Amino acid sequence: MNNQQSLTILAHQTPAALERILQTMRFRGFQLLQLTTQQVLIANEYQQDDQQMLLISVTVTSNHAIHLLTHQLEKLFDVATVNVLDTQPTLEKMSNTMDIATINSRTTNVALALRS
Repeated sequence: MNNQQSLTILAHQTPAALERILQTMRFRGFQLLQLTTQQVLIANEYQQDDQQMLLISVTVTSNHAIHLLTHQLEKLFDVATVNVLDTQPTLEKMSNTMDIATINSRTTNVALALRS
């Protein structure tokens, strides 16, 4: 039985970041159904320049558990965060919008916050 999941990935904008992410999906046995990328600027209080990041939204399908993919994606040095989205959205969840909230210290741990 194929399981369909949606993920959002925040990654540093480097020349091969998207390639490494897609390669990891393929190696782990996940088939890509949908891919959307958006360039975002993250304000960094510790540096003068804002950081250019990629916000990647993907929908994948596989017989494998999603945590097998997310665990490997989190190991990639280009990836700041990985979030699994609920595939059974309610009306309340559909009305939420994704907002880049904060950046935390030099390690660029980025929190994605959902707000109404």
